[in-house]
Amino acid sequence: MNSRFFAFCVTLGSLLLSPMAHAQYEIKSGARNVLDSRRAGGFATVSAGGAVTAITVRGGGAGYAEAPVVTIGASGGTTATATAVLTAGVVTSITVNIGGSGYSASAPPNVSIAGPAIPTGSSGATTPQYAGLAATSASAGPISLLGINAGRYPSATDKTIPAAPVVTAILARASVGYSLASGVPRYSFGDVIERPLVNWSGAIAPGTYWRAEPVKPGEVFANNYLGNLNGATQPLVATGSVNVTSCSPSSNVITVASVPSGLVSGATLLGQRVDIVNGLTLTLRGKPNETISSASARDFSLPLPYYYSPHAGKVFATQPGRVTVTWVSNLPDTSSSGESTATYKFKTEVFSVTSAPRVPQRPMYWTEKSFKGPLVEIPAGRIVVANVVYNSFMPSHVTDEYVPVGYNPSNDPNTTQPDERRTLWFDNTVGTGALHAYNLQGSVFVEYLGVETLDAGNREFLGADVVTTTRDAEPVNIETALGQQLQPWQDTPAVGDLDLTPSISLNSAQTSGKPLYGTSALANGQLVYHAERSNDNPDKIQIYWMEAKDSEIYFLSSAPNLSIQWPKYLCKYTQ
Repeated sequence: MNSRFFAFCVTLGSLLLSPMAHAQYEIKSGARNVLDSRRAGGFATVSAGGAVTAITVRGGGAGYAEAPVVTIGASGGTTATATAVLTAGVVTSITVNIGGSGYSASAPPNVSIAGPAIPTGSSGATTPQYAGLAATSASAGPISLLGINAGRYPSATDKTIPAAPVVTAILARASVGYSLASGVPRYSFGDVIERPLVNWSGAIAPGTYWRAEPVKPGEVFANNYLGNLNGATQPLVATGSVNVTSCSPSSNVITVASVPSGLVSGATLLGQRVDIVNGLTLTLRGKPNETISSASARDFSLPLPYYYSPHAGKVFATQPGRVTVTWVSNLPDTSSSGESTATYKFKTEVFSVTSAPRVPQRPMYWTEKSFKGPLVEIPAGRIVVANVVYNSFMPSHVTDEYVPVGYNPSNDPNTTQPDERRTLWFDNTVGTGALHAYNLQGSVFVEYLGVETLDAGNREFLGADVVTTTRDAEPVNIETALGQQLQPWQDTPAVGDLDLTPSISLNSAQTSGKPLYGTSALANGQLVYHAERSNDNPDKIQIYWMEAKDSEIYFLSSAPNLSIQWPKYLCKYTQ
């Protein structure tokens, strides 16, 4: 390889992998795992003569670079041997080399298939080298040596003469992203959007100069100074107008003459949040407080690209992309030249929010209808409400419920379940409050609120999380010997696995009226499960393993110790 080109590539790679680049650019979306190391499983068939005649693959695993060792349990005679056959890193079949003797058809031997080897060694000798693979793209501006200080930018150097290296190219401007994004996001999803450190004129100001809550939609200030806002007029945060043709306090469904821009799920109309916009029919979160029978103009508030929590007294970044926030001073003042009457001052900020949060995301899987993801129970007591904050990518509702491929609904109205069009929601109407997920995959901001405070309508802010919903969890197949406890690992537990608690997702198979596993309780009341009967179909036993986590976003002097159980693994078992 040309030495100068190699040096340039090394320099560019160093830039992209540096902490500064990681903070500025998001290249995680669309990534897929290329070190998937699921272990394969199988079971043996024994002839009447006591020989192993076949081994059926149950879960071919993934990530095999070479055929794994197949071990067949010993017998009273000759031990059988077999060889695994690979296709694209997956065990697709097993060839019996020696059938052995002395086996029992009613109690076939255990078959153990070794797991994929985890790559080790130097970067030049081991393949594959990376745990993730994603598509991205980059562009660079013109390269010139004129008037550029080589020490300021990444550069390529010709070191043919080590004592006199020559700078041959300088990377003065480049953009990198998925698939191409330029600019520097100021905040990540879930971050607190801080009040400006300067006042309206750019002078350093105390943190309390600006009101904690930005200007609200439609808010108008009688005494105001707008000279720094480039001709802006009030209201600084616009509202929309729509002709409502019919509504009543007896129903949360209303009709409109037309749907103007901005009237989407998340807007506020007639004092209620708009959940669903379906043609000219709107479904509100609650019931309007007036009756309209003919077309009447009504203002509505557009969804904000951020969330102000009156409970925390802070603004959170809850909408990825371009965000505009207009701040208003806490009190009017006469800081503008020539003012004799105190006026409110304003400052508008425009910045980008990346979709990737700085804090770990909490996973959820769809919980409704045919999907078996576990509900995420919110511990009762300190937490009274889990408030879900939606965004344009994850609205509260969808117009049409998700329909699985091949779904064939019943025509019997007595057995048909009502439509479920919510996406992620907190429900505490029956028993323990819990988060549910359905219809959309994406991320939302969820805050945990306690008892009501002295401020009307506000609650104690305990903490918050970024919750990401996915349709299904990727299962892990585990082989367990009879009599052994069902665990969330095959050979060796990872850090934290010993503290996981099981949540049964599916136990569909029984033999002779008896369950495939036994259940017992520990002294602390936690249930544990043991393999009691042979099972060669991993789909028959499915367990989610739940991990207790505190909230990642909080403002107390120490962690709030909320201990919410989130799904970590979905394991399927052969026994």
